[in-house]
Amino acid sequence: MISPFMTRYLSPMNRASLLPACAFCCVIYLTGCKVYYTTSDVDANLKSTVNQVNTTLSDLQSQVSALEKQYREIPCEQKSEVFRKADGMMHQLDDEMHSLEKLKQTVNSDYKSFTHYTQGKSRIESGTEEWKKLKSTKTGMKSNLEAIESQGNTVVEEAKKFNAFVNANVIPSVQVCEVKSYTSQFEKAVSDLSTNLRNAQNDLKKYDSQITLITEQFGSTSAATCNQLTALAKQIRIDIDAMEPVHLQTQRILTDFKTKTKGLERIYSCNENWRLVAETESAISKQEQDFNTHRESIRAATTTIQQLVNSLQE
Repeated sequence: MISPFMTRYLSPMNRASLLPACAFCCVIYLTGCKVYYTTSDVDANLKSTVNQVNTTLSDLQSQVSALEKQYREIPCEQKSEVFRKADGMMHQLDDEMHSLEKLKQTVNSDYKSFTHYTQGKSRIESGTEEWKKLKSTKTGMKSNLEAIESQGNTVVEEAKKFNAFVNANVIPSVQVCEVKSYTSQFEKAVSDLSTNLRNAQNDLKKYDSQITLITEQFGSTSAATCNQLTALAKQIRIDIDAMEPVHLQTQRILTDFKTKTKGLERIYSCNENWRLVAETESAISKQEQDFNTHRESIRAATTTIQQLVNSLQE
């Protein structure tokens, strides 16, 4: 019979490449007693930094989401302690990512604010309101970038721990039935029953013809043996008649399983649908045993028939 098999979990997550704190490399110009930044230089630097933040964190979010999706696809209804612990680790990971997302939004907001207060200005001179705002933007963004790097490293470590825990504790505790593979193997079992039944029916026709000829030839001299041959052929017919409903019942069991699992790719041992796997496997196994009992009876009868025929023809 079919043995459910395990599926491998997602491979360990690669460490994300997180951002260093941004260094503002804009050229400071001196004009008399004034110093100033060229607005386009500052904008290019800030925009590059923000884009890098967005790209890096988007990639990290994708990796975390893929990791959690694999875990969430195990639809356990009765959760054990290891599942509850994994759930807690996943929720903690989500909280860490949420904090990281808020930091990213703050960085984007700082850049948006910069574009607003420098709109229409080609340069930012010292002593102006824009100069003060830019100083605040630089300080805030530097702090947020450092926080993003620290928080991002925390997320990566938490994701690696979660992945390792699921691989070591959750996956080994869950059996998985791949419905397509399971169904295919049972279809083969039904097909084998069909073939064996058809062969038995063909063999019976052959033995009926043979016994008729033997009876015509030896009926008057070996009546007892001919009667025994007729009784054996009758027993084969009884076994075949008993095999037919077994075959039909096996087909019904398989059809019922297909109907109830329509649309399902996998069934997990911690899900209520697992009973379909166990019940179907047990029911078909019983039908196979009944079928094979009659098949062995037929095999014994045909062996005896051949021995009796041989003895008459010697």
